[in-house]
Amino acid sequence: MKVERISKDKMKISLTYEDLEERGIITEDGIESELDEELYEVIIEASDELHFFVGGTLTVEVFADNADGIVIIVSKERELREEGVCYFSSIDHVIEVAKVLYRRGCRDGQLLSFKRFYYLLLQDPDEATEAILSEWGELDDCSHVYVVEHGNMLIENQAIEEIVKRFT
Repeated sequence: MKVERISKDKMKISLTYEDLEERGIITEDGIESELDEELYEVIIEASDELHFFVGGTLTVEVFADNADGIVIIVSKERELREEGVCYFSSIDHVIEVAKVLYRRGCRDGQLLSFKRFYYLLLQDPDEATEAILSEWGELDDCSHVYVVEHGNMLIENQAIEEIVKRFT
């Protein structure tokens, strides 16, 4: 299986005939008639690898590639953002963005670690804040609840203020 992020809201999954056979999607009798569960497992595996949150409304397109197997395109529909969930690959990036946000008067937020990344969670960020966050990190569509349930809480309250106090 080969996975590729096409854009922030779209990923491509390519499965060879060998991949399809290994997963039980293709048998000696042809294509399995009930593919929902198998395709869902493929999408979840690919999304984990690409850090592509699959919550919300998805469009799934499956194309036959006669030479190699099948191609699956998964697209997320964008919704208005009520929560700012941003992840960073480095704590240094978190510290830099916290300093900028602190200068703009932001003091709140939560800091968590999850899947080798640092997550900064903010409630109701404005467009300027989202732009600042995206300079050092990646805005994510997963919910606060999801990250809090699956991540490790590092700073529960007033994360921006705490980061600035501790690291500058």
